Amino acid sequence: MQDGFADSPLRLNSGLGQLQTWNEQEIINRAKILAEKAIMVWEYPNLAEETISQYKKKINENETETYTIEDFPDLTGEMLDLFEQLRKRTCNLDSSVRVRLNMLFS
Repeated sequence: MQDGFADSPLRLNSGLGQLQTWNEQEIINRAKILAEKAIMVWEYPNLAEETISQYKKKINENETETYTIEDFPDLTGEMLDLFEQLRKRTCNLDSSVRVRLNMLFS
């Protein structure tokens, strides 16, 4: 793109073209802005504690929780295919991502 983010057709990128630096603090600021926008778009569910408690797993502080595909019985057919494509592409971003995702979804 000729002018980079200054000329981006995506409204999500508005304001990025005016930044003079892109560092950790700017990334944190951007994350806060995006989080605020997400909250406006996707409402946080209001669930009863009894409903939430059904899904909470009790683990010791020193244990790591792991998951398998079997933990997600609704993840079948096209949704499973989509998940596997997303997982593959996400794992290919960086070796540290691959190791972490493989630990979570072994």
